[in-house]
Amino acid sequence: MSKEARAWFKRQNIADRTLRAVLAALVSIEKDGVCRIPHARLAAKVDVAERTVGRSLIAMEALGIIHRTKDREWGKKGRSTDLICLSLDLDFDLSKEDKMSSAPTTCHTRTSIYGPSGVEIHRCVGRVWRDSSRGDWRAILTLDGINLDLGRHEAKDLAEAEIRVAIADIEHAASNPSGTPRNPVVDPSLKSLTGTALCDFLFGSDQDMRRPSGRAADRPGFGGSSPNGGRGGEAPASMSRSSSARASGGTV
Repeated sequence: MSKEARAWFKRQNIADRTLRAVLAALVSIEKDGVCRIPHARLAAKVDVAERTVGRSLIAMEALGIIHRTKDREWGKKGRSTDLICLSLDLDFDLSKEDKMSSAPTTCHTRTSIYGPSGVEIHRCVGRVWRDSSRGDWRAILTLDGINLDLGRHEAKDLAEAEIRVAIADIEHAASNPSGTPRNPVVDPSLKSLTGTALCDFLFGSDQDMRRPSGRAADRPGFGGSSPNGGRGGEAPASMSRSSSARASGGTV
């Protein structure tokens, strides 16, 4: 067991005791993040039934904690076993409910998202299963060890599509500046707008916004909060008398 694997295991918050015990046994025989052990030996090491080990491995794979492939070298010597890779680059905070929801997984999607420099920046694990108690399909996407509940759906295809859309959104956000529309729709006729036509499109025309146009817009007092009520023309008599008095040095 490497120091990296030991430190990784201590960081994991896994509420289910069986899962944690099986994971601890895997970490104890880990080498370069890989474990090679038959189910029978793993069950004896944890002191549980072999069937329990099988269910635990299915749950951990669905949750993204491990990834399994068949080890052909072991298969030549007898019963084939799993080549188990630990997700040492991810951390997990899992409740018992997470384990129960992961066991009946019927669809499993693993996707790595890479940044502009080609370095992996996100790892997505999507899973879909049927909730027999509610009669619908659940979809959950685990992004870098964090579970995102994508809701309940009437059909399996809808749940799988929800996961694909979520992954596509994450890929788009990772490869484009913030605020960039995913599917921008550009009207070709708007590209030729200039000057007044462009201003009318952006801010509305004078007629649409009921603004004065032409000479009316330049006339003093039009539409503003002028002393004459915004109607232009001569100033009120009281203002004329005040101006005359100030000019002659008298009082109003």
